[in-house]
Amino acid sequence: MCFISVIPNASTLKFQYSMRKTDITYESIEPLIREQYEERNQVVVVFGVPGSDETYEAKGRVKKERTVGNQVKRQVQRRASSEVRRQASRMVRGMFGSSMVGRIARQATTTALNQQSRDMLQGPSKSEIRGAVVDAFSKVMRHFSYDEAKGTWGEKSMVEASEGRSGGSAAGRNKRPAKKETVLSPFQQQLRTSPVRTRYERDILARFLAKLAYADGNIAGEELDFFKDSIPKSFGSVEELAEKDDISRIEAEELKEGTRETIFLLGWVISTIDMEINQAEVNLLNEHAAKFNLPGERAEELSKMARVYVLENYLDEEMSRSELFELAGKVGLTDDDAERAKIAWMKRQ
Repeated sequence: MCFISVIPNASTLKFQYSMRKTDITYESIEPLIREQYEERNQVVVVFGVPGSDETYEAKGRVKKERTVGNQVKRQVQRRASSEVRRQASRMVRGMFGSSMVGRIARQATTTALNQQSRDMLQGPSKSEIRGAVVDAFSKVMRHFSYDEAKGTWGEKSMVEASEGRSGGSAAGRNKRPAKKETVLSPFQQQLRTSPVRTRYERDILARFLAKLAYADGNIAGEELDFFKDSIPKSFGSVEELAEKDDISRIEAEELKEGTRETIFLLGWVISTIDMEINQAEVNLLNEHAAKFNLPGERAEELSKMARVYVLENYLDEEMSRSELFELAGKVGLTDDDAERAKIAWMKRQ
């Protein structure tokens, strides 16, 4: 019996396997892009095979370009004014029975920032995005072949075509990656097990946050916009809520223990979203820890849980240890706390 094997073009095979990620240019793979969007510190890209409906999805990491100046300060200013505030606003709004904030309200908050803040809001640069796209393509490049003469990527590689004819696996083709099982942080677990549900509980939360907003006697424009975006009008304006009676010990007793903890936890998040600790706000938080009958150890645990949550919103995998420690110090976390927080965050990614 005679066996005849199909051998792909030798020159194509040689280049296919010697092609390195560093040799790929964005310009050569741009025609292959069917869809792309940013997802945290990554770019998700769907690449299409020319002349067919076959697509391959991959994620590329956005690597920050180091610039002269205080990297940590720039990162804090950029994210605190946008991403972290929006996330915190959505989270608080969810406690009032709405899973998402109105788009118009979110846009109003963003446009309220001054020009200097808007300059700080710049996300990844064009070159950083392109670098992430190249990184993503390197993970699926085996499904494409490279025309060395034209300098372009094209049809599915002959290697894969040969495997396909011989019954090889086509796993991953036209499929999005399976979702990983969600692992909740202690903060997320607290919100899930002890949400703020009833009108009474939400009224207490609204008053508590409003009192916190005016803890030092005044409120900045950006903070006012944030609270307007977070607390539904049906509970009253931030100014009206702040003028109401302080939450009494008796009112607090009518809350379930877990709900008191969640309200206290949210207070700490709101107080530190700008990576700063305001002593007037801390004093008010401590006062309410007593009203909520929280043991000192539990109050400290909830406080740290909130500050770790805020820190996590500023993390990226490329952040150096010195940058991490500097950020953590801004919200009173130790270096050990910060390192443990980053490790736990990375495990959940």
